[in-house]
Amino acid sequence: MTATGSSVFAVPLFGKLADRIGRGPVLMGGAIFTALYIGPYFLLLGTRQPVLIIIAMAVAYGVGQSAMLGSQSAFLSELFETRYRFTAIATSREINVMLLGGTTPFIATALVQAAGGSPWLVIVFAVVCQVLTIAAVLMSRRLPQPAPVAA
Repeated sequence: MTATGSSVFAVPLFGKLADRIGRGPVLMGGAIFTALYIGPYFLLLGTRQPVLIIIAMAVAYGVGQSAMLGSQSAFLSELFETRYRFTAIATSREINVMLLGGTTPFIATALVQAAGGSPWLVIVFAVVCQVLTIAAVLMSRRLPQPAPVAA
C-alpha cells in the first residue's frame, strides 16, 4: 500500500516533468534508475526487515515505475500519426505486456531456481529489459515525427 501510494503522487509529478523536459528523458531516467536500483532493491528485500522492504518497494514504485508511467502514454502518443495511433500503441504495449508482463513472475521464479535461490539472474533480466527500453527511446528519436494536427 505504501509503494502504490508513492506512485499516486509521483506519477503526476513525473508527467509534469515530462511535459517540461521531454518524455524521452524522463522515460530513460526511469529505466536507468531501475537498472541501477534493482541490485540494492534485492539487497533490501534480502534483509527480511519489514521497514526496509517497504522502503525498497516505495522507492521502486515511487521513482522507477512512476517515471516510466508518467511519461509513457504521451511518449507513445507522439510516436504515431493520429490515424494509426490507437492501433500502434495498443499493439506495441499489449504485445509487450503479453510476452513479458504476464510471464515475468514465471521467468523470475525459473531464474531464481536456476541460480540456486539467488536473485542475480533476475537482476540481469531486469537490467536487460531496462537497456531495451533505453535503446527503444534512443531509436525513436531517429523516427520521422508526425506532422502537427491543425486545431
